[in-house]
Amino acid sequence: MKHIKLVALLALIIGCSQTGSLKVKAIDILPPGGDVDSVTAYVDLQGAGIARLDWENRAYGVDSLVQTEYWYVDSSDVYTSTLSVTDGWYWLSIYDEDSVLLATSDVVFCGTGSQLPPIAKFYAEPTEGLISLRVEFHDQSLNDPTSWRWELEGEYHGIDTMQNPVGYYGEAGIYDVALIVSNIAGTDTLTKENYIHAQLPPPPIADFYAEPTEGKGQFGVYFYDQSLNDPTSWFWDFGDGYTSTEHNPYSHSYSYAADSMLPYWNDTAFTVMLIVTNPGGTDTMVKENYIHYEPGDPPIADFYATPTQGQVPLYVYFSDLSTYWEGTPWDREWYVGEGAPKKWGGGLSHIYYSPGIYTVRLIASDRWGKDTLTKRDYITVTE
Repeated sequence: MKHIKLVALLALIIGCSQTGSLKVKAIDILPPGGDVDSVTAYVDLQGAGIARLDWENRAYGVDSLVQTEYWYVDSSDVYTSTLSVTDGWYWLSIYDEDSVLLATSDVVFCGTGSQLPPIAKFYAEPTEGLISLRVEFHDQSLNDPTSWRWELEGEYHGIDTMQNPVGYYGEAGIYDVALIVSNIAGTDTLTKENYIHAQLPPPPIADFYAEPTEGKGQFGVYFYDQSLNDPTSWFWDFGDGYTSTEHNPYSHSYSYAADSMLPYWNDTAFTVMLIVTNPGGTDTMVKENYIHYEPGDPPIADFYATPTQGQVPLYVYFSDLSTYWEGTPWDREWYVGEGAPKKWGGGLSHIYYSPGIYTVRLIASDRWGKDTLTKRDYITVTE
């Protein structure tokens, strides 16, 4: 059920107005009982002239002109004006024909809502923490506000109209928070300065280990980050000309490098460096001569031929029996006792057309070195 109540929020001006030829003796707003859909003003006017009546309204802290009437007053009398109303605060102002204010009535409240303007009040939790801080804001305002406007500083913020919003603070700083609450009676604002403290994390502390830390020939090494304070980026330098930005580089291969990398392989140990970063700073750890490297064994040259003697023309097949560290030779040079050396694969065929006794040599090489085997007077060719 609607109700109406007289509230002295604005000063009542009655009687004694000497402006112009009109005078206002009294203004009364006397609503009937029961449900209130209208208010009626009784204005005691004296004198003669044109009077302007402005019905005004306040809702949610904003004043508005609702209705204007003009009366021609030619004698002293009590004049009546009735206004249809909804929820809100209402009052009547009387002006003469020169728009000079003569009097303003009391203010009445009509409706079912709060009759008192709100009082802004709130708290937040937490109010401090590391960046990427999630903060819940809780409205505690009094007198039943019906709308909320939060003004939140920060990278991802601005205006929020929820009653209890959530804020996120991704950058370090100290932030103000303001809450503006409204209801039909008015508006109130509460600002808490320097209320939210978003802090940078402590800088990281670089640390790591690897396994294995030594090997022979080509071998893989697993690197494990153990840095403190939650780094967000990593830069590894493995000391062999290669780098990585992975968190935990798995199975980095220490192996023979290309010609441009050969200076890195003059030593038998590699220095490893890790640089870690987070929003709070950067730290570096260097482990000198951390990965120990032993080159693979050079090949062991060996071969045989079949047959090793016979008459011209003698067809001989040479087979490479050399031992290679990784099982893969790079090169083979055969010297069969006549003509230029031949570079061939694992087997070589040669025809001897001249009688004689021939010495055969094989030079076998791979990435780890080379070896030579010479078999003197190995092939005998007769007429």
